[in-house]
Amino acid sequence: MKNLTERQLEVLDFIRGYVEEHGFPPARPEIAKALGVAHVSTVDWHLLALMKKGWIELRHDTPRGLRLLREDLPVVSVGAIAAGEPIFDEAPSVPRMPKAVARQFSPRPDYFLTVEGDSMNRLGLTDGSVIAVATDRVPKDGDVVVARLGEQVTLKRYKRVDDRRVELRPESTNEEHRPQVVDAEAGQLHIEGVMVGALIGPATELAFFD
Repeated sequence: MKNLTERQLEVLDFIRGYVEEHGFPPARPEIAKALGVAHVSTVDWHLLALMKKGWIELRHDTPRGLRLLREDLPVVSVGAIAAGEPIFDEAPSVPRMPKAVARQFSPRPDYFLTVEGDSMNRLGLTDGSVIAVATDRVPKDGDVVVARLGEQVTLKRYKRVDDRRVELRPESTNEEHRPQVVDAEAGQLHIEGVMVGALIGPATELAFFD
């Protein structure tokens, strides 16, 4: 959701909540009332922006002519990734997780990630485990983060060492995995998200890490 403004995110969240409660999308005057704006044209401007960014589909032949897109979240893998590219691809070939699963996490994740290796196995995260990741959270000490280091993406425990440095610490029974201290100001470290939970079995069996 990094491509949305705060107001666009507010509109999108209202639409999602309305659809979940009523089973159909809100009309434009209802959105305007919820946002506290006087003119429906302001709503139209935000809806058009959301459509151009691929979050909704608009139809002008009905008062409730909008449909949410991207409701099924992508499932990606830790590993090599092209420098500067987003961690997940919105292409249809990317596996998706049903939105009903995402709704069971709080805060709601932006994508799911498949764990590779045993660097976090003390948390029960083994090869093939699936975690839920939120991109709009500022990491704090103790959070498990998805960190990009150059062209590699890794899952580690986050700890701020000082104003410049961050420690990325594994939680593993394998002593080959060692903590790594990174200069966060050097431009090589990018936090791609914070883990907010994990699938520990069937989709209804969830563990929360908020």
